[in-house]
Amino acid sequence: MQHIIVFIVFFIISCQPAEQRIPKDFDPGLNPSVKIGRFEQELFAVDTFRLEYSLERLIRKYPGMSRIFFEGILNWTKNVDSLEPIFISRAANFFRDRRSYELLDMTNAKYRNLLWLEEELAQSCGLCKYYFPEFQTPNFYTLISGFNVGNFIFEDEDKKDGLGIGLDFFIGPEYNYSTIDPSNPAFSNYLTRTFNKDHMLKKTWEIWVEDKLGAEPGDKLLDYIIHRGKRQYILSRIIPEIQDSVLFEYSSKEIKWCNENRRAIWSYFTGENLLFENNSSKIQKYIHPNPDSPGMPSLAPGQTGTYIGYYIIESYMRRNPATKLPDLIKETDSQKILELSKFKPKDG
Repeated sequence: MQHIIVFIVFFIISCQPAEQRIPKDFDPGLNPSVKIGRFEQELFAVDTFRLEYSLERLIRKYPGMSRIFFEGILNWTKNVDSLEPIFISRAANFFRDRRSYELLDMTNAKYRNLLWLEEELAQSCGLCKYYFPEFQTPNFYTLISGFNVGNFIFEDEDKKDGLGIGLDFFIGPEYNYSTIDPSNPAFSNYLTRTFNKDHMLKKTWEIWVEDKLGAEPGDKLLDYIIHRGKRQYILSRIIPEIQDSVLFEYSSKEIKWCNENRRAIWSYFTGENLLFENNSSKIQKYIHPNPDSPGMPSLAPGQTGTYIGYYIIESYMRRNPATKLPDLIKETDSQKILELSKFKPKDG
């Protein structure tokens, strides 16, 4: 279950408003108390004069998170419990590097207090409990990974889901992410524009939803469209106040274009016989973040398949009101979902 990876006017599209996304019979009493484990704060608070002792205490307090961080993300050791000399040596070098503290200062300037995030996570947890009765509140952790990983999920020591939030991936536009590695597309402008506070809650739950959905049921574009549509739909239900620009990770201009051309997007996919295309090089820009969608006008952003997938699922759920979110996840026949959705796109 591990995955280790100015002023804006929001153009409101025809997604349901927040008050309509919250079920009428939802009991806010389901919202648990959420406390985020500030792993990065405690890591930088270790006593470097008693480094081995301090690291041992940190590992005892956060065993699962320490294992993921020191063994997987930083690769300082293969066994965090051993406290082997190479582990201590690498830790010492880390604490001598001023860049580590510069990154801490930048994230502290924005996120020293995360009470707002705890409240938002609590509401989402309550809604998760409503939709998925077996749901257990995850353990949430913040960290600074040196731009190695943004959000991830793992099985914690108490067998609950652990959700990690890499704060260095949410500093915002004041940080020039392109300088980290200009050759790495992960730091391209169309991706890093979402590295901010507005996207933190969505990206945190996105990894949980993806884990719950599992892999795509097939390799055709339609399979990806339906799978991505499920993800977006579930996110819109557990984060009812989510802005559409955040849900789809589009600029207001891109959202406007997609809304005004929803029928044209769908007509392109069907007219070009792309729904059953399984050549990944031909379809990846329609389902993954990209600056454009091949074959469509230059104003069309990437991920138009993900965008249209939401509306297919929204139509499917509206026409099949007895279907619950667990049922939606279990139904893996993409063609069946499309047919039962009776999808007829309308421009917003």
